[in-house]
Amino acid sequence: MYKGVVLLAAVIALVSGCAGQASDTPGSTSGKSAAPAGPWGDPHTIDPCSLVDKGALQQFGEVEQPRLSSAYDACITQIGEAAGKSGANIRVDIGRKVTDADLSTVKDKIKTRGKYQVVEVDRKGYGCQVGVIAQDRVAVFLTATARTGRSEGTDFCAMAKVVTDGAIAVIDRGVGHFTAPQRSLVSVNACDLVPEAKVIEAIGATSQDKRVQPITQHSCQWGLQKLKDPGVRISMNPSTPPQPVTGGEWINIGDRRSLVQPTEIGATSCSVSTDHGEWPGSRAADGSALHEIAEVRVDLDKPVAEVCAAAKSLAEIAFKKLPARR
Repeated sequence: MYKGVVLLAAVIALVSGCAGQASDTPGSTSGKSAAPAGPWGDPHTIDPCSLVDKGALQQFGEVEQPRLSSAYDACITQIGEAAGKSGANIRVDIGRKVTDADLSTVKDKIKTRGKYQVVEVDRKGYGCQVGVIAQDRVAVFLTATARTGRSEGTDFCAMAKVVTDGAIAVIDRGVGHFTAPQRSLVSVNACDLVPEAKVIEAIGATSQDKRVQPITQHSCQWGLQKLKDPGVRISMNPSTPPQPVTGGEWINIGDRRSLVQPTEIGATSCSVSTDHGEWPGSRAADGSALHEIAEVRVDLDKPVAEVCAAAKSLAEIAFKKLPARR
């Protein structure tokens, strides 16, 4: 295990909104949707790819950027092999607002760049990860990683610095936005889909299971502070249509055809997902396309039947609040 793994976990927590304490973000305390002030505009349609300076990255190799990643608030840019060096994956994630408590976990690693605070983790041959915290406390997570295995000859932190410089320049002038199709899930605040009382009832949440959510509002999570912790995650993302694996079944939930899929690898979880329709313009030459997928996932240290019952009860509430399927 490389040095800095604890720091890395802290950076991921404070930037991604996938762990840690909730902060005063839209939906995290009041349940109301609101656009952050400053350079972000409408949080639902922030285009994370607008933060990537593809021209500047060409010094490292051929640059390719798919139209959609596996999340509305994430952008993956691929850099091909060049000059004997391995390629890389560049990822940008729009995070949440951070608190003083968040910052205290990485205070010894914070560097100030004008009105920004930056935390960097060098993974020594595997990649480089950077957290950029804007003046309004919104955090952005930037990573440059090897496409396969380890690469001693590639300076991933040099790539990450270029990405960081470009992202800061974009935030200074205002981020770009994508245009969502009609009746898209993009406009939905995930934290508004299920009353918090129902979540607490389902997983036995405690005062430590604070709700966390990135400013884009496409996901909402309770609990899951560490492996095997109880928790609920509601998310909406572009993805390939769900397909059942062992134990999965199609049923009608919330007036929608839905896939119930249990998982018992390391911890017991159960997800309920529904296909909202194809994302226009995402169809590839082979006929495959990305669809908008809404998912409710529950993690509990209980028999799988009980976990899936909890997931289905929450999905029944959540899916009825989604826009009409395209």
